[in-house]
Amino acid sequence: MDIAPHGAFIVAGTSSGFVLLFDLSNPCDQRDGLLIGQIRARGMHTNLILTVKFSEDGRFVFAGVSKGSSEIMLAIDLGRVLVDWDPKACLPPRGVGHDAIQQLQLKNLITFNFSDAKLRGFGAVARLDDVDSATSFKSKLRSSARYRLACGRGIKNVHIWHFTAGYLQEDDLVAVSDRQMHGKWEYVCDVASNGNTITHIEFRNGGSELLSKSAGMSLRLW
Repeated sequence: MDIAPHGAFIVAGTSSGFVLLFDLSNPCDQRDGLLIGQIRARGMHTNLILTVKFSEDGRFVFAGVSKGSSEIMLAIDLGRVLVDWDPKACLPPRGVGHDAIQQLQLKNLITFNFSDAKLRGFGAVARLDDVDSATSFKSKLRSSARYRLACGRGIKNVHIWHFTAGYLQEDDLVAVSDRQMHGKWEYVCDVASNGNTITHIEFRNGGSELLSKSAGMSLRLW
């Protein structure tokens, strides 16, 4: 599980492959969470080891598995729902139930999936292009976002990927809601760790440095 940067939401990954979102401002209405994505099990491994992470800007939830599925990675865009989260803005209008608001929000979700053996064992994400906190919500939606992913938990090598999301249309006359979103997955490189099984991966310093920990070995800084 992971908590959003603004602290208002928690995302959890289950052994059945569900990606669940919990709204901490309405804990009583969110006991079971909102289903925002799923990675389906394949073959003999029916209990998935699912890792979920919020990006630093709160726009994406990334979910990945180590084994047991042909669908390895999800990038769930929450940009139209959570980027400018405000407790007051989340209050439903009079006469409209909170569940109805949630369903309207979920219609704005966009999910990108990708399958590649080198995406196994997802462990960390860092945004490469910083977003000014004062930037307007509309501007954030227009701009592309680029993320660095680190995979390799449960195996020997660390694999680095880049994921870029943005709109194909740049014409200001085209409404943001009508623009076509695209996602691009790029494999960058891999590095051998100092052990046979990587247990922990994490970025620091804006994604320019990587920490890895292998079973029975010390930390290594890349």
